[in-house]
Parts: sequence; structure tokens; C-alpha cells
Amino acid sequence: MVLQLTSPGIAGLRAFCLVPIVIVIGAYEYTHAFGGQMPIPFLAMFASIIVAAVAGGRWFGVIAASLTSVEIVRCYFLGIGPPALTGTLPNVALGTLLSFGAGYWLGALRDDLDCTLAELDRHRAGLEADLQDERREKERSLTERAKKEARLRTAFRLASLGHFEFDTATGDCVYCSRRHAEHLGMTPEEFVAATAGLDPELCYVHPDDRDRVRRTIRRIRHGEPAELEYRALWPDGSIRHLREIVEPELDASGQVVAEIGTSMDLTDLRLAEAQLRESQKLEAVGRLTAGVAHDFNNLLAVIMGNLELLKEGATPKDEAEMIDAALGATARGAVLTGKLLSFGRKSMLSPEPLDLCMTVRELGTLFRRTLPTSIEIDLPHCAGRCMALVDRAQFESAMLNLVVNARDAMPSGGLLRIDGSRHRFDAAALRRAGLDLEPGDYVGIAVTDTGSGMSDEVRNRALEPFYSTKGVGKGSGLGLPMVLGFAKQSGGDVGIASAPGM
Repeated sequence: MVLQLTSPGIAGLRAFCLVPIVIVIGAYEYTHAFGGQMPIPFLAMFASIIVAAVAGGRWFGVIAASLTSVEIVRCYFLGIGPPALTGTLPNVALGTLLSFGAGYWLGALRDDLDCTLAELDRHRAGLEADLQDERREKERSLTERAKKEARLRTAFRLASLGHFEFDTATGDCVYCSRRHAEHLGMTPEEFVAATAGLDPELCYVHPDDRDRVRRTIRRIRHGEPAELEYRALWPDGSIRHLREIVEPELDASGQVVAEIGTSMDLTDLRLAEAQLRESQKLEAVGRLTAGVAHDFNNLLAVIMGNLELLKEGATPKDEAEMIDAALGATARGAVLTGKLLSFGRKSMLSPEPLDLCMTVRELGTLFRRTLPTSIEIDLPHCAGRCMALVDRAQFESAMLNLVVNARDAMPSGGLLRIDGSRHRFDAAALRRAGLDLEPGDYVGIAVTDTGSGMSDEVRNRALEPFYSTKGVGKGSGLGLPMVLGFAKQSGGDVGIASAPGM
């Protein structure tokens, strides 16, 4: 502990360092006052100066030196004491100077020591405070980290996520969570053993997926993040669907040192998707069956009714009309069958090189007879050739279906425009357009009308078979699906852009 002179209590304690000089001088004066004989204790006085300076510091050393100097001067005037010290004024001056020098210098050394110790103490206190703050910060950081790890473990548990880490240099798994091993029907120890080495056998992966998984692993080891889905083969022979997301960890030089990933069991999801697809298929088959049954029932009713009338007997003129009605119903049945084949993409096509823009212009007369005079039609201006390999009859039928749909969308009249152009699509452009095509060169035919437009629900269902917004008996709901089937069978696709009022 460092005692500073600025504290009154400590200053009082330090005053005791003057006790030796006071005792020495007091003893000498007391003895001399009562006639006793005692040599002047100059050596004891100098020792007391040293004690006062060393124990009390500079000012206590100076006080002790002052008392000693007074005694030396007094002895000079009384003519007592050793001549070498009190015999002459120079000797007195030298003794006084030595006393003050010893007291001041030794006291200054003690004060410097006190200051140094005080500075060291402050520095130590500062270091202790910093250490305490650092300890508290570390404890807070550890607590926060523990909370985050707990939240992360909770999130992993709730999301049923597994976690694993591989050492790229050895290919060995250095960590495997219990959940990840459970996804594969193993224990963590079994997974570590099954994946040891740079080229593991991947016995837990379905044989048909192993090559794809190995290629993905090679990409990850070259620094490429990856997402993969594969079928896991459990020891009991069952198959599970797993999805993994793996990120490579790089060192300061950019080299891959570890592969860290998570896994999720998608088996239940894939099963639900399969059930949904099966349900949608059954629903589509149900709609198709109901629609076909309804239309064919109407056609058969016409045929059967006319045949019954013929059986009952009728005039030759009536017979001809009945036969014509039956043949007309049969023809409509053939047309319906053709539409169903187009929708199912099973039509027998005879593709030929065809300039689609020129073909549309050639159909202009037929379109104008189909449209009322309140609808204006703008056909493509053949600025460039739009060649494609398609079935001419099926293309003309598809265009007629689109024109009829546009007519029904503009009961009060409007403008129908047909444009043709060539397009080069890359993968990004196809995604933006929502077209199910391979990147390449295509010819596009755009049919645009100024009708009322479609709501989101109508637009999303417009290509479904037998879906129609027209009244009962006014539409079969196979027009646009037939166009889609023809386009798909011809290597193309159909896109709809519409909104209410547009």
C-alpha cells in the first residue's frame, strides 16, 4: 500500500518519523539543562535525519535537517561540540549544508519512490478494471453465444435439420449431428465410418443417384456451393428423399479446407406431392370424362332421335333431312374427338415448312366472315419471313379458335390484331416469359384484342380442359386447350397476358 502525504491521516502517521530527532535533541538538551555531561550526539542526529527522510519524505527530511542545523549553530555559539563540526563558521555551514542535503535528497528519493509506487498502483488498478471489464464482456459474450447456440439448436430441431462437417484434406467427417445420421437410418458413428476417405462408397445413396452425388461432391471440393437432392437407401431397404445444402469453407489463401452442410428429410413432402399430382390427375380425368360424356350424349341424342324417326317411317324429303342431321352430329363428334386428340397431344400431324405470317394473311377472308362488322382486324405485315415446321390444318384451326375467343371477348366491337415475329430466347428470357421451352430460335404469333380482359382466376384456368366462362351450350371449353396441345406437340408453348380492362 502507498501512503500519500495529501491524506491528513497518513500525514499524521508520517509525523512519527520525526520522533527520533526529537528524542535525540530532547535528551541532549534535558541532560545539559540539569548540569549533566553528555557528548553532543551529532551522529545520532544525522541518523535521525536519514530516518525522517526515508520514512517521511522530502519535507520531513527537511524538518529533521532544520532541527539538526539549529543545534549545530547553537553549539557553535556556545563553543561546544567537535571543532571539526562547530569550531568555525565554514564548518558550521558545511554541517548545515550536509544536513539539509541529506534530508532533502533522501526525502526526494522517497517521494519519487512514492510517486512511482502510486503510478504503478494506479496502473495496476486500471489493469484490474480492464481485466474485470474484459471478464464481464467475455462472460456476456459466452452467455449470448450460449443463447444463440440454444436458439440455433432449437431451430434445427424444429426444422428437422441435420448438420455435418467434412475435412477436405482427408475426406473424413469431423462432425455429424444425431439428426443427420437419423435421416440416413444410421448413428453418427456409423455415418463417420461409412463416409471415411476421399472417395467413399456412398453405400447409403441409392445406386441410381451415386454418380450425381459424386459429381456434386467434386464441385464442392473445388469451392462451389451446392444444393442436392437424392434418395437415401436405409439399411432396412426403405428409401428416403433427402435434400442437402453444402457450403465450402476457405482459408486465407482461398483453398477449401472444410465442407459444412445441413440436411432435411423430404420424404413426407415428396409423398404429399405425389398424392397431390395423383389427385389432380383424377380431377382432370373426372372433368374430361364429364365433358366428353355431356357432349357425346348430346350428339348421340340427335343421332338416335333421327334414327327412331326413320324407323317409324317418313317421307323421302324428311328422311334426307334426318340423315343430314345425323351426319352433322356425327361430324361434330369427329371434331370433338379431334380436339381431344389435340389436347392430349396425340393428333396425327403432318408438319411442313410454313410461313406463319403469310398463312395468317391468307386466312384473313375467313376471319372477316367470322367476325362482326363492329370488330376491326389488323393482320401482320409480312416484313420478314416467319418460317416454322407445323401442320397447316392444325395451325389454321388453332388460329380460328383464337379469333373466335377474341370475338366473344368483344361483344360491343373493338380491334383484333395479329402479329408475327421471330424470337431468340435464352434461359433467363424463357423464365421471365413463363414459357416451357428449350433455349433457341422461335416464331411467335401474338393475338391481341381490346376486350374486357381476364381476371387472375380466369387467366390461370383458361388452358384447363372444359373450363369456359360462356353460358351452357355456348362453348365446349376445349378451344384454348386444343391450341395448347397443338403448340406443345409442335415444339412450342402458349402464354397468356391479360388483366381486367386490358
